[in-house]
Amino acid sequence: MKRRSGPPHTRRSSERLAGAHAAEVGRLQEELATARQMAADREAQIRADLAAATLKVDAAQAELAAERVRAAVAAEEAKGLREALTEARRPFWQRWIG
Repeated sequence: MKRRSGPPHTRRSSERLAGAHAAEVGRLQEELATARQMAADREAQIRADLAAATLKVDAAQAELAAERVRAAVAAEEAKGLREALTEARRPFWQRWIG
């Protein structure tokens, strides 16, 4: 015996509901895919910004290290010039004596 699903009007209403639900599920899946793509794009942009910021920080640290070296060299040069100036200000006879 063949089993019936129910009266025709109930069957049509169920088919309409199933079609409406399928359409809603399809729309929601599309929205989800769009949201996932937007999130992936945003993540890629954030990662690119982070990489660029990291490069800037590394460059700034290298520049800071170079400036520290230049400052140390300048400080030593200034110290040497002060010593030379002090020596030059001594009377000539003190320099001869030692």
